[in-house]
Amino acid sequence: MIHGHAPVDHKAHEGHAWPRLGTLASSLTIWAMCGASACVCFGWYFYPTWQPKYLKDVHGFSYDSRWSELLTGLPFFCGAIGSLLGGGLSDRLVRKTGSKRWGRSLIGCAGFTGAGLCVLATGLATEAWQAVALLCLAFLINDLAIPVLWAATADVGGRYAGTVSGVMNTAGAIGAILSPALIPRVLEQLPASYDPAQRWRIIFTGLAGSWFVGALAWLFIDASKPLVVRSQEEKDETR
Repeated sequence: MIHGHAPVDHKAHEGHAWPRLGTLASSLTIWAMCGASACVCFGWYFYPTWQPKYLKDVHGFSYDSRWSELLTGLPFFCGAIGSLLGGGLSDRLVRKTGSKRWGRSLIGCAGFTGAGLCVLATGLATEAWQAVALLCLAFLINDLAIPVLWAATADVGGRYAGTVSGVMNTAGAIGAILSPALIPRVLEQLPASYDPAQRWRIIFTGLAGSWFVGALAWLFIDASKPLVVRSQEEKDETR
């Protein structure tokens, strides 16, 4: 439609609609999308919430220093680059493989797995520059998959893309709420004999595990299968 190579089906875009609850609940792809979204948000929300404290506890950066502002903001810049690259890369992969499912899912699996590995390695970093470099790389690789996840909601949702993306994003919000709340409680419960590096190593292991589960969820996301085919939509509307 963007390139003008296909006629626009105006009827397919008239009004607003909500798919049947049973249709949503019975879709493995929808559940997998929600799982991937919740897991990635659980890991990602370390960055805007507890990253400055990690840099202070382990590497001695104070919150009010210019270096702290730069180092905590740099991963977000890297993420922006990853987002720009990921969407185009997925579209090329779809064309090359001829499969929308794997053109989306391979980027998702690779992005979340790579981010998890980088975060896991961050717990082993002994120098500030190593930790920041790994966190930036994790953000960049993770964000290769984020636009692809949103593209998959359009692929699967079709006319109901708003509903599908809303359900997926709500699941992500649950992960985003849990992560910042759980991290300080875990830190408090760890033995006092652990030094800051050991304590944060455990946190990063948990965050990396969330990314790995999110990568696994991508194997069950099939962007080639719409939630509701057009013929079924028409039948539903005539009832």
